[in-house]
Amino acid sequence: MKLPKRPQQHTLESASLKLFLSKIPDSWIIREVTERDYGIDCYLELVNDDNELTGHLVLIQLKSRQLIPWTNDETYTLTGVKITTSNYWYKLTVPVFIFLADIDNQELYMLSVNYWIKRNFLQFAKQKTFNYKFKKSSIFDGKDGIFEFKFGTSDAMFRKAQPLYLQSCTHFSRKSNGAINLSYGESYLFILSFNQPLHMLCLSLKYAMHKSSFEGK
Repeated sequence: MKLPKRPQQHTLESASLKLFLSKIPDSWIIREVTERDYGIDCYLELVNDDNELTGHLVLIQLKSRQLIPWTNDETYTLTGVKITTSNYWYKLTVPVFIFLADIDNQELYMLSVNYWIKRNFLQFAKQKTFNYKFKKSSIFDGKDGIFEFKFGTSDAMFRKAQPLYLQSCTHFSRKSNGAINLSYGESYLFILSFNQPLHMLCLSLKYAMHKSSFEGK
């Protein structure tokens, strides 16, 4: 009697999810995608050290290999991602991360989609084949891996918000003739509205003032 066989790819997908769940902090929240998979496996909501819900969402795409064949320079190129999927990831307002699972070694590696696309935008703009290169050093493991991931999500969120961010900065700059003149309350709300580090705000304001003064000449 013949019975159905489970495809090896399905086994790897389940193994990658189990590995991912074993690596993330217990306090982080996994929100499963109930609709069809369009390149997103789950939503991840980060919880801070005080167990407070931050509202920071990250979209996760899981990929897996039985054993990752690293090159001599300790990189691995993930191929086979449709350009339409990369376009979809890039247009999403929430940052997307790819996690690559090495099943045999029980290791997990991460890459920010937004970061990689912007770093290789000329290739991406050709709208043909677009691959993702992982570094062996980008391992998601322990406190160091969690810290690097948090830093990466903050940077990705800033990059996603940057166009609106700079537009708002320029608006305030023009309103005050090149001099930023906000009340303490307005400044506080301005920072909170983007939830970004203060030094990023300062850099953006500096850019906006320079842009405004240049356009006024």
